[in-house]
Amino acid sequence: MDNFDITQWAWGKKNLQLMTSIPQSDLEINNISMNNSNLNSNNDTVMQVLYPKGSANPDRRNSASPIGGIGFYASPLDLSKATNVSLYYSVFFPSNFDFNKGGKLPGLYGGGTGCSGGVESDECFSTRLMFRTNGTGELYLYAPKGRQVPSLCQTPPLSDCNAEYGYSIGRGAWNFTRGGWTNVRQDIWLNNGEENDGGFNIWINGQLALHSDQVYYRHPVGSVKETPAKADKSKQKSTESSESSFVSPTSLGLPHPIGKNFSSDYNQSSNSGGMISTSTSPSNTHLSGTSLGHAKLARRLNIQRRTALNLIITPPLNNSATPELVQLPATNQTDPTQHPVGDREDAYSQAISGIRRQTMTVRKESAQFMGIMADTFFGGHDPSWASSKDQYTYFNRFGLVIR
Repeated sequence: MDNFDITQWAWGKKNLQLMTSIPQSDLEINNISMNNSNLNSNNDTVMQVLYPKGSANPDRRNSASPIGGIGFYASPLDLSKATNVSLYYSVFFPSNFDFNKGGKLPGLYGGGTGCSGGVESDECFSTRLMFRTNGTGELYLYAPKGRQVPSLCQTPPLSDCNAEYGYSIGRGAWNFTRGGWTNVRQDIWLNNGEENDGGFNIWINGQLALHSDQVYYRHPVGSVKETPAKADKSKQKSTESSESSFVSPTSLGLPHPIGKNFSSDYNQSSNSGGMISTSTSPSNTHLSGTSLGHAKLARRLNIQRRTALNLIITPPLNNSATPELVQLPATNQTDPTQHPVGDREDAYSQAISGIRRQTMTVRKESAQFMGIMADTFFGGHDPSWASSKDQYTYFNRFGLVIR
């Protein structure tokens, strides 16, 4: 895993195995073998992740429950000057996968590690995805809560702006399917100054599924930072495990994407292979067997940072190629992933009950992109979210692009 440039393992290293293909046992429905000619035809190395029975919320380290999934931070590219970044990967849920109440999937992060688990997100952000019951998908957002516009919390089909944990945005905008690969891409661009002009595009299998251009991810340099005393969370009720507090869908529609239609990129072909690679020629290494060690993966996967103007790489839908991991030079061109800014609602501040003492300081820096927050686990913050059995997911074709 050296080529991911992992900066920190948070948990679950023992739950990760590297495979040459998806095991046949995860390609079967009721012991009837599926046609896997399209699933394993590219011989990509895949990352198998285990969720043991009873595992949920790896932060519950004092419980008797097993630790499930994985969590690590990776910085394969220097994102410190980037303001618009795209993350790609493909995820496979086996035919008999039990989604239960849901769990987390990788996304981008910035400002600092640990922007999850109900922490105060005023100085950091993260853009992980979630799967919910029956594979329902959503963006699970951590960003400064007091600066978001109300319409973000009304994003259809369903959104839940939880006061204690992350924001569940656009739940049901897509579904993760069992027994096939889902190609994911998220475009994240940061806001300027104190404007709510950051945003996101979530693409699923080449189709735009979720969009906003009114997100506030970070405070500007020179703004005042208020550090309140810790609130008593024992009186707060998490709606993360409740379906009753959702904001009803509004008549807001998904805007038509401006610029290139990226769905065609998913059908491009290439000769490269592996999970995160920029090799332009076929690998000369023959990988035999099913399981690979980490050292063998390091020899297989190469990250090559090369410069190319206006180069946009996406994971192909036909499973025959791997997106390249490239760094694009900064330009003054209008980025095709970012929508024009229209009239916005004024940002609102959430009411905070009780009196808190505050420390006032001036920010010397603004939160910047840091890398990939490669989290996947069941949860939720109570045992009802736990995995119902020992089961696996599979990942490959990670890509990271600075726009």
